[in-house]
Amino acid sequence: REMLEVGMKFDPFFSIRGLAVDRENGWICHLSYTHKVAVAWEGRHRVTRPRLMAEYTGKRALEPSARKKRLKPLNDLFSMAECCLMADVVQFFLDRDIPFCPRSAVNDVLGSITH
Repeated sequence: REMLEVGMKFDPFFSIRGLAVDRENGWICHLSYTHKVAVAWEGRHRVTRPRLMAEYTGKRALEPSARKKRLKPLNDLFSMAECCLMADVVQFFLDRDIPFCPRSAVNDVLGSITH
């Protein structure tokens, strides 16, 4: 309810098809054609290159099995709204200095949409 009261609204310019949400850290990721994490957002803020390199062990690439387990593709038009909601929830927590477990936030957001 509090998220609605602060005026969060769908931003049609934030998301594109083909992104993925990282289930471990809650980041919205854009993968390159070589399956490397090219760009990521934590909430509505772009993740710095040093943080990307640290999170994805220098190469920014994940093995296919790890990619399948860790990343949830956001491929269709419906997923664009899902992507925005995920980013907004994370941003809400960050803006208010609310400690949260990114994995739980991702599971809760994705679970609420799935069910």
